[in-house]
Amino acid sequence: MSAESEAKELSVLVVMGVSGAGKSTIAALLAHRLGWTYEDADWFHPPANVEKMHYGHPLTDDDRWPWLEGIAAWIDATRCAGGHGVIACSALKHAYRDVLIGDRPWVRLVYALTTLSKSLLRSSDPDQRTIEHNQRCRG
Repeated sequence: MSAESEAKELSVLVVMGVSGAGKSTIAALLAHRLGWTYEDADWFHPPANVEKMHYGHPLTDDDRWPWLEGIAAWIDATRCAGGHGVIACSALKHAYRDVLIGDRPWVRLVYALTTLSKSLLRSSDPDQRTIEHNQRCRG
């Protein structure tokens, strides 16, 4: 399959990354740019998970399976409706990505990797941002 025909078949992008990597911002901007639907995986948590997280209790894999299945159902519904979407989701474990991507060749994973410091991102001086970014990229 050519890259062009593969791109035509693409329906959903899953933007994944650790907490604070900017995946929600990246996914929202990407969806806006593409004219696709944006979703955040956090919106799919059942009330029991939300309550658990509210009290600072970590989620277990057993807590996460229904959440991941809900996201996978949204991915399938988006495809079946002929739509396109971008979703921000941590999806850090391979097993989680298997649920989301599985045998769906029309889903792509985008890894959000932010290497810039918070002070750099808050800087109002675009020249300083460029200089610091270039220095970090060079190693």
